[in-house]
Amino acid sequence: MIYARFSTDEQRRRSIKAQVEYCKNFLKALGVTHVTIVVISDEAMSGELRSRPGIDKVWAGIKERRWDLFVAEDSSRPYRDDVFCVELVRLAVDNGIRTLFINDYIDTADPDWETRLKECAKHHASRNLYTSYQVKRAHEELWAIGAAIGLLKTGYLRFSLADDDNEDAPKFDEVNPKWAPIIKEAYERIAGGEPPWSVALWLTEVGLPKASNCETSVWTARNVIELIRRNRSRPGGRFLGKVICNRGRLRQEGVSAHVGICAPAAIRKGQETRLAFPRRVPRSTPAAS
Repeated sequence: MIYARFSTDEQRRRSIKAQVEYCKNFLKALGVTHVTIVVISDEAMSGELRSRPGIDKVWAGIKERRWDLFVAEDSSRPYRDDVFCVELVRLAVDNGIRTLFINDYIDTADPDWETRLKECAKHHASRNLYTSYQVKRAHEELWAIGAAIGLLKTGYLRFSLADDDNEDAPKFDEVNPKWAPIIKEAYERIAGGEPPWSVALWLTEVGLPKASNCETSVWTARNVIELIRRNRSRPGGRFLGKVICNRGRLRQEGVSAHVGICAPAAIRKGQETRLAFPRRVPRSTPAAS
């Protein structure tokens, strides 16, 4: 099994492909050729997150002993947290899965693998401080021109002004006219007092696409709550200002991320109504899981 990850939206998406090819070439050089290779990846997700769609599959696969070998470019790909990384590799070793982190020269067949892994993982974690400044600088550059940052959100289209072959060119978001009326109605339903689980069933029925990193197309009550509460601030961009809800009070007034889809009054009414719902969704309600 090969695991690959890139952490921020300004990095190249083809980084995943490059990491996978690097690992495959490494295995080929070792004479590992006639085998089945499973590739698992996480795109635009921080290595400090304990849970991610891809790495969660790695955990599950290791627990079930699905593979004989776990390979990654280096130990920072699974995690940039030394505790999480060591915990994952220990589990792999306990289940008889050999682990190789190529650029760190980590091989769990070596008796001192854990000592070396801890040193490398701490080194990668310490680099996060400096990487964060680079990420912030890159984001500020994108904000300045109104470019998109992060994953594509529900109700929007993403486009590039550059050639299609230029994967690193800034992307921009605009309202998707096909789904704008649906999102508007979702706000109106919540503002009218309809519970989130009921709106979730309706959104699933009409087929409103969820965010691009979602594994299922089924809407849940929690998804609806996040849709209504979603806020984004983009200096110089399309989405300006934000509404922040804190313990039932509007802490800062402004315009939600859905400006251009819903009228400000509808947004405010929907978010204020949402404050009346419990913060935790009861498990017994339909579509709440």
